[in-house]
Amino acid sequence: MTTRGKVVLLALVFALIYFGFNKLIASGKIFKKAETESVLLSSIELPASASGSRATLVVPLAPLPGTALAETGVPVVWEVMAWNSQMAGMLANGGARTTQGSALAANGLDLQIQRQDDVSKMQADLVKNALDLQSNPQTPGLIVSIMGDGLPAFSAVQSQLEKAGTSLQIIPYSVGKSFGEDKLMGPKEWLENPKAALGKTVACYLRDGDHNIALKWCADNGLKVNPDETTYDPEAVNFMAASDFLVAAEKYITGKPESRQKVVNGHATGTSQDVVADAVATWTPGDVNIAKQKGGLVNIVSTKDYSNQMPNIMVTTKRWYETHQPAVKGLMTAFAVAGDQVKSHPEALSRAADISADVYGDKDKPGAYWLKYYRGSTEADRTGQVVELGGGGE
Repeated sequence: MTTRGKVVLLALVFALIYFGFNKLIASGKIFKKAETESVLLSSIELPASASGSRATLVVPLAPLPGTALAETGVPVVWEVMAWNSQMAGMLANGGARTTQGSALAANGLDLQIQRQDDVSKMQADLVKNALDLQSNPQTPGLIVSIMGDGLPAFSAVQSQLEKAGTSLQIIPYSVGKSFGEDKLMGPKEWLENPKAALGKTVACYLRDGDHNIALKWCADNGLKVNPDETTYDPEAVNFMAASDFLVAAEKYITGKPESRQKVVNGHATGTSQDVVADAVATWTPGDVNIAKQKGGLVNIVSTKDYSNQMPNIMVTTKRWYETHQPAVKGLMTAFAVAGDQVKSHPEALSRAADISADVYGDKDKPGAYWLKYYRGSTEADRTGQVVELGGGGE
């Protein structure tokens, strides 16, 4: 498929995912507060995979990027979460900042990749960048990568951007997608009897992709969902708010309880209930941390099952996008070229993993760690139970 064909197809997929989950959020069934009855969600349909088969294009191995900084080109900052769906972007840049011999240097960009796991900080940074560009058009642009199905909630930043005289702009290309890495982990019993999840609590970062995985699984299995994360409903699946995906895993590992007001049919009972995280929606390294530090959970469902749920989408401000069209095209071209390399050659993928380790900055997680869990790994957890970890991106 040509690069243009990929752009058109991805734009359609983004639209289907956006309007599917946006419809759910706009319905008012999710994220209500106390005195709200738990709800049975309608099934959430995801875009179907393209029909027919397409031969995998194997391209010749290109020279790997160097390590010396290019220090030339249009300056841009790219904020990313620690997420394996963006391996192609890592290779395209050659390092945390664009290096000589990289695809992005060849396409006229000087990109600084920064790790940012906090979605709310990404939103705030976009607003700040919009204001900075307004006062100084030479300010480096800002692009952030988010989960495609998290766009409806992320779009809450629109009101702040409008005050800054601009709006949110999607770059019509995806550098990759989650394929098994993002998942709902729960007790093995849930696989055979989903109703065992009723009265239990799932820790996750709310209103984003991993929360959506859990919501879709509940909808597919006819399970009521408590839309208020501050109360406890013994007849529904409850949620526990975490500030990011790693904190969600930590809540299960530590087992620290939260006191909740108990509700039945949406009404307070006057009693309280201590709840702990019985399950987690997260991604790597969250799943690996759970397995190695505590264990006891298996994959209930993941983006391998919901394979078109979670593209990695890049968003910026319309102000920067419209005034930097050559840079936007160069970015997409470089990512497409690097994507072919990562898919075709282990050497390129290994280099991308090393760059990922440099960007993410975890001293105990070298490139080999990110490579291993990009490919996916089946391991025994701390309890001896076998669990699938990682799963990477495509």
